[in-house]
Amino acid sequence: MSAASGEPTRRPGFFDSFRAAMTPPPLPDDDGKPLARPWTVLLSVVLAIVAGLALLFVGVASVATVDTGAREAATWVDDRLAECQDRVGGRGEAVVVPENPNQEQQAWVDFCRDQQPWGDEDYSNYKTTNTILGISFGVFGLLSIVGAVLMLREKIVGRRMVIAAAVVLVASTLLLGLQSLPLLVATLFLFASVALTLIGPGSRYFQVLRRRARS
Repeated sequence: MSAASGEPTRRPGFFDSFRAAMTPPPLPDDDGKPLARPWTVLLSVVLAIVAGLALLFVGVASVATVDTGAREAATWVDDRLAECQDRVGGRGEAVVVPENPNQEQQAWVDFCRDQQPWGDEDYSNYKTTNTILGISFGVFGLLSIVGAVLMLREKIVGRRMVIAAAVVLVASTLLLGLQSLPLLVATLFLFASVALTLIGPGSRYFQVLRRRARS
């Protein structure tokens, strides 16, 4: 009970506590002195650089091994086609569909009935697609590294570049269904880097930079 009014004291609820925790503290007065860079910003820079290097590795490797990858893909198709005789009785019109086929058998039926050995157009499409992807990942890597360097130089645009690299990278990998360890590492590191600049001391640091840029 409240001693003054006699009414029960209202205890803060979950949303009140959550709102209080998420409300950023007011910015301190700017004394014009050089800013002390928080450790979270330094860690964000390191993560962005590591992610950028991983993306550069993916990009360079994709372009450098495009011919080898095309040959391996064609060999894989040829090896699977060679199994069609044993699996479903042949290829194309010769495919024999099993009665009540299970999922694996149906997959072989579809593959052996429709798939053809690789030709020049298949090689060309594979090389073009992987070259474009490799160059794109290299650009994302450079964007992340340059953004990290600019963050070290107290440039707000650096954080925007890292955020852009993270968003475009995730969108690309999800839309294209790409999966590899370097891409996973780069994605996780980029998002961690961005998060460190959007919450806590990192967020306040960039808010002060923005305020100084406007003044």
